[in-house]
Amino acid sequence: ISVTGVQTCALPISPLCHWTSRPSKPDRSHPQDRDMTRPTLLDNVTHRHLRIHTERSAALGDARHSALALPAEFRHLQAHFPIVFQHVEGDLGFQPIALFGLEEGQNLFLTDTGWDATVVPMAVQRDPFMIGRAQDDTLQLHIDLDSPRVVRPDEGEVGTALFMPHG
Repeated sequence: ISVTGVQTCALPISPLCHWTSRPSKPDRSHPQDRDMTRPTLLDNVTHRHLRIHTERSAALGDARHSALALPAEFRHLQAHFPIVFQHVEGDLGFQPIALFGLEEGQNLFLTDTGWDATVVPMAVQRDPFMIGRAQDDTLQLHIDLDSPRVVRPDEGEVGTALFMPHG
């Protein structure tokens, strides 16, 4: 099976399937595949006024044709999206992805009014956040301050506040 930008294999989804769940090399021409451009450690004092757009739209980066599918969510995702296995560059194995369309930028589950499925994959839900590790190996929450989901100061009081006004 060949889908634009995705090399897949037709394997049944079963507990016997094995793959390496490592991200493939990003295609920086598409916002959904870009690396975080300004990852910043999230801080309740520094970012006390930060707000996030939580609605779904193409302008906010949801016009993507696929997203990583985590094994824990397969049961819910398979009822709405085809799950295929994408070859990871460098002979690192395969990773499962949920398909939303067959061409770059095509999301058949995104309408003018938002997401048109009862399930949103975790890889899509987490934007613009990511988990990172500190030097002491503790987990830390980061945010991409260049993400279209982050409310810009000139947009006013729209979106959802991340923290209480006092931090």
